[in-house]
Amino acid sequence: MPVFNRLNLILMIATLALASTLLANSSSALDFDQCLDARLVLRDVTIADGSGRWSHQDVLIENGRFTAMGRELMIESETVVAEVSAAGVVISPLVERDVILIRASYDDDAPVLMVGEDADFSMMTPDGAHLADFRQGQPVGQCGF
Repeated sequence: MPVFNRLNLILMIATLALASTLLANSSSALDFDQCLDARLVLRDVTIADGSGRWSHQDVLIENGRFTAMGRELMIESETVVAEVSAAGVVISPLVERDVILIRASYDDDAPVLMVGEDADFSMMTPDGAHLADFRQGQPVGQCGF
């Protein structure tokens, strides 16, 4: 049975504030005014990358890297994790904006989001509207990114 002390209450309020910030306006760019926790779980997202499209996935980001992906991830740890319900949000590999990319070949070298790699990704609404870009698990424009 969980113990609800002052620290747990503060962490729960901070997590709810982060979730409301992420999902407050899904049709326009999100404004992030702080660095995110060292451990972040995005719940119920769609992963769209070079390997395909995977719905209802959870993504764990720790210290700027993807450390787990899959359905209904169970996080067994005593370390604090910020958990965000992001149902319907699509994440895909980060593509630099204002850069022209030229493919030299037509093989299947499309970017893939992988466990162990830097958490560099874009977040979009299901209809393709851009929400935010992340580099090493932090919103671009914050925390030195």
